[in-house]
Amino acid sequence: MQCLEFAFTIAISSIMILQAIADADLVFDSEGYNWGKYGPHPHQYYHSSDIVSPLLLVNHWDPTKTDNAPYIFLTLDSPVDDGSAGPIIYRADDLSLVYSDPRWSTVYNAHIGQLNGSDYLVFIEQSRVGDGLSTNCLLYDSMYTLAYNVSSHGPRDASMGIHECQLTAAGSAVVILKEIISFNLTAVGGPEDGKILDNIIQEVDIETGELLWTWRASDHYDISESYLEYKHGSGAFASSKSLIDLFDLNKTSEGDFLISARHTHNIIFVDSKSGRINWTLGGKNNNFVDISVGNATDFAWQHDARFSNAALTQLTMFDNHNISSTTGCTVNCSRGKHVELDYVNHTVRLISEFYHPESLVSGFEGSYQTTRSGNVFLGWGANPTFTEHIPSGECVLDVQFDLWRPDKGYPVNYRAFKMDWKAYPTWDPNIAALEAGPHGYFKVYVSWNGATEVSEWQVLVGTSYDSVTKSATAVPRAGFETEILLKSDLPFVRAAAVDKDGHVLGMTAVTHVAVRGGTTDAS
Repeated sequence: MQCLEFAFTIAISSIMILQAIADADLVFDSEGYNWGKYGPHPHQYYHSSDIVSPLLLVNHWDPTKTDNAPYIFLTLDSPVDDGSAGPIIYRADDLSLVYSDPRWSTVYNAHIGQLNGSDYLVFIEQSRVGDGLSTNCLLYDSMYTLAYNVSSHGPRDASMGIHECQLTAAGSAVVILKEIISFNLTAVGGPEDGKILDNIIQEVDIETGELLWTWRASDHYDISESYLEYKHGSGAFASSKSLIDLFDLNKTSEGDFLISARHTHNIIFVDSKSGRINWTLGGKNNNFVDISVGNATDFAWQHDARFSNAALTQLTMFDNHNISSTTGCTVNCSRGKHVELDYVNHTVRLISEFYHPESLVSGFEGSYQTTRSGNVFLGWGANPTFTEHIPSGECVLDVQFDLWRPDKGYPVNYRAFKMDWKAYPTWDPNIAALEAGPHGYFKVYVSWNGATEVSEWQVLVGTSYDSVTKSATAVPRAGFETEILLKSDLPFVRAAAVDKDGHVLGMTAVTHVAVRGGTTDAS
């Protein structure tokens, strides 16, 4: 374990302040962490907030080589409360918590999207309503106020999936629906009156809710393309798994769609006007000659396929490569994959691959993001980790948020992102105080869930609740929760959150620090 504390003292008119970080240290003890030394789901509590967040393990970190995007975005289940989940944001420079809001049942793919020139925190939430599921794509503004709720359009028995809500430059959102339909399965050894879980793509205008475009996978795919085996009488194709499972969409500037289908091991490019498949990469109907000895088209069960350049000649994806999660794999490991297409010669070549230092197979989910610097940021889906790599493949950041235990399952994070974000919460900062020993010493804790622009905390003291105006000192923000050791003969304290330009962003309530035996009440 490495301690990240720093401290200073200052005395002002009978006030002495010692500042230190209150957050739990980052853990650098990989063996102890993964053997359960820090608990079955390592986590930390805070004094000024009821938030409980994962205790992070840093396996490797070279800050001189990481991208300078300031925030890391995940979606995680609460480590202590089954049935609650939410988006979670960390600062990239010190891996301290910035925001956590586990008020939903299930949440997926928190990231920053742009609409009409403004940034929004975008994620998919899913909850049970009666006997069914309700799924929505939510857009929260920079004050964490719900601005838009994107829903899909029928059919009556169809439901929006969890895999995609992509905002487009045209002010729309592209989502995937799932619907069980009747289907002839004789081509794969099933009944003529069988059923499949079909996939429907919809583009919806965010402002008006108007349905702009729709495309149904069963109209364009041959079910014999699937690598999912049909088992007579199992009902597999009518369950949560479908023979053609669409997981990722990428709408181009020309309005066409890149679509990734996990169970057919292929990526297709669809003309939006005709709905026709222009080309297929990978799978049983591959249109490209692999000039990398098969390494450009050997992807399987993949996720998060995206064009990575304006010419639409380069593709990135998270290649799961297998469906059984494990650590220490020697073959068929999961990886980030980057390939290049040549449309003239109909060839494809492998540019690069990025593996986890622990040699992982993530049997489901995962993400690939190319950062501004050209680094690659990977979310490992079924495994509780995210990594960052420089273009050569070297891993420069390797972080875990839970133990390795593929046999028992994890708190899954579908995708991970490294992005810009500025947020100004509408709620006030929090403060708490604990007696720290005799002779008038108290520990004061301050935090502001979701605030990105706090540079320092200005501490104010006074003789009563309505006279807390005397400035004691200003201390730099230190982690999610900043701890201040205070000795004062003035019994009331509050703190102001101040940005880098000296502007006050918010004020905590006043708390009385003269009470012994526990946390004081703030008013």
